[in-house]
Amino acid sequence: MAATGKTPILLYGSTTASNVPAAGNLTNSSDGCEIAINVADKNLFFKDATNTVNTVPIRQSSASSSGWLSSIDWSTFNGKQPAGTYVTSVTGTAPVVSSGGTTPVISMAAATGSVNGYLTSTDWTTFNSKVSSQWTTSGFNLYYSGNFVGIGGNPSAWASIPAFQMANGSMYGAGTTDVGMVQNAYFNGGWKYITSSIPASLYSQSNGVHAWSYAATGTAGSAVTFVEAFKVSNTSDVTVNLGNLVIGTSGKGIDFSATAAGIIWRTGVGSPEGVVTAAVGSLYTRSDGGANTTLYVKQSGTGNTGWAAK
Repeated sequence: MAATGKTPILLYGSTTASNVPAAGNLTNSSDGCEIAINVADKNLFFKDATNTVNTVPIRQSSASSSGWLSSIDWSTFNGKQPAGTYVTSVTGTAPVVSSGGTTPVISMAAATGSVNGYLTSTDWTTFNSKVSSQWTTSGFNLYYSGNFVGIGGNPSAWASIPAFQMANGSMYGAGTTDVGMVQNAYFNGGWKYITSSIPASLYSQSNGVHAWSYAATGTAGSAVTFVEAFKVSNTSDVTVNLGNLVIGTSGKGIDFSATAAGIIWRTGVGSPEGVVTAAVGSLYTRSDGGANTTLYVKQSGTGNTGWAAK
């Protein structure tokens, strides 16, 4: 008997697999609602207000059947990733190393002289304390760049030949035969002034020839025109191109004894007779002499006598 105010439910059943009731087999009215159950398929059927038969599975769901979800399957599905494209394996390119798989261990070795890797804090401190590959930065340190070195400051823009510069003075070497010292000049496609308004000078040795050159003041960075003032050849010949050959003070002179025994040329005050010892052929120039008493020639003897005024 139906309870007051309630509509009774009428239940029908079937044991035939895949048997589904038609809409006309089920009643859905104020007099009652009919449902059907197929015990073979484990499906429950009812007709809704639109006279459509609906199927409600009463079995556990599987890969081939809809149904209710077990707690075990729920936990399995809940632990899975959402649909999409995911990383399935991770590799590493040296120096990075990967253990592979979907949960890899990524690592990198510390760098050494033979192994690429990461820079340790210890090595960073070591490298940071080293001198720059180009220049030091302050004080009277050693500054260098390639073949050019400076003490206490950056060397000028030398090029082509190695040089060692200290303030405005430098030593240089060119090829296998040339070496020299230069003041207030550097070489870069030609000699150039380091500082304005200061003369420049150059001493060079090349294939045994010693040469001293000079240049008047100029502008920093402009070309220097050196003029050779004095030279000693590799055969010991002396050439004076600028100025005079000044020999010592009174009483000094030229000594030819290397080629002629004892022959000299001296200068002084007063007569050389009894004062200056020389070999025959020597000369004496008297700075306080007069007519016929300025030039003396050693004509006899080996001591300090034998001088004759001319």
